[in-house]
Amino acid sequence: MAEARHYARPPIVEAVIEVRFEGALTSRELERVRDRFKPSYSTIEQLNKLEVQVGPGKPVKPVVSITGFKMTHRDALDVVILQTSGVATVRRAPYESWERLRAKASENWELLEKVLKTRKRVIRLGARFVNRIDIPDDMLKEKGISGLFNAKITLPADLGGEPERYNFAIYTRHAKTGANLLIQSSIQQKPAILDHTSITLDTDSSWDKDIPQRIDEMWAKADMLREVKNDVFESTITDDLRALFQ
Repeated sequence: MAEARHYARPPIVEAVIEVRFEGALTSRELERVRDRFKPSYSTIEQLNKLEVQVGPGKPVKPVVSITGFKMTHRDALDVVILQTSGVATVRRAPYESWERLRAKASENWELLEKVLKTRKRVIRLGARFVNRIDIPDDMLKEKGISGLFNAKITLPADLGGEPERYNFAIYTRHAKTGANLLIQSSIQQKPAILDHTSITLDTDSSWDKDIPQRIDEMWAKADMLREVKNDVFESTITDDLRALFQ
């Protein structure tokens, strides 16, 4: 049997906190914010939207507009995504802690408002965490998806049994807090570790109403999403899978 890879917790390959506000920035405002972030996030990718205008008797006319900027720190781990209607703070693996991610998101939001010299009304707070769970192939064969995950895709035994590949998305609300939830999971085509199967568990939780506009209360509301993502993870896996994390 392949040796199990034990870890304190599955690696979080990407963590995101997003703040979305009412209205939209102009191109000039977007560029001003980009320029203030540039000293810390020097690698810049422009995000565009392509629209095609078609009319009778007229040639097809593509129209390209700037929707934002993806800005990456020189360590390639911290990323800021600036868009006309919000800012997302991203941490790639290795993820350190919620406290660090939230502090960075708060810092980025404060800088955005400072550049714009105005308070923006927040209409969405979101947190997304993508876990990668590496399961020894022998363990997966013995227990099956049904023995390792409480959220899963199954088929009748006479139809196909355990799926070799799957990809699903579930929209719901978190029972304890009422937060919006999008839970996605899939088996990766290429496992991260030899003789293992890599399965992603992607949790996107958010608030889109009753968001406090006082800055301290707003971030306290965001902190609740930490509980949501932890609850989703613990509720989704079984004790057999949890044994890998001893």
